[in-house]
Amino acid sequence: MASDSPRLLRADTARNAEKIILAAREVFTEQGPDAHLDDVARRAGVGAATLFRRFPDKAALLRAVLDARFDERVRPVIRAAAHDPDPASALARVLRLLWSRWPATTTCWPPPGPPTC
Repeated sequence: MASDSPRLLRADTARNAEKIILAAREVFTEQGPDAHLDDVARRAGVGAATLFRRFPDKAALLRAVLDARFDERVRPVIRAAAHDPDPASALARVLRLLWSRWPATTTCWPPPGPPTC
């Protein structure tokens, strides 16, 4: 029987994935998108095989980094505006909040951690 629900990861696998994503964000911030994945694995404290088991290529890892950033910065703003009965007002609220939370000078790979705005 096929399931549409996401497969649950073992606790250690989930921890490793989080460590890899955080390390990737740091490494890409420092070195840009041409950074080597071995540097990411080293920073995360995992072997290259562990990184590639979860993220088969750089594109998959970059996607995970961007998805994590979206979940941290954008999704909460959208959820907050979802209760506004006026769609135009909700959209304006989302744009205003995102604009106020995003640093004026930022790169494609903002530093890790919670937003400081």
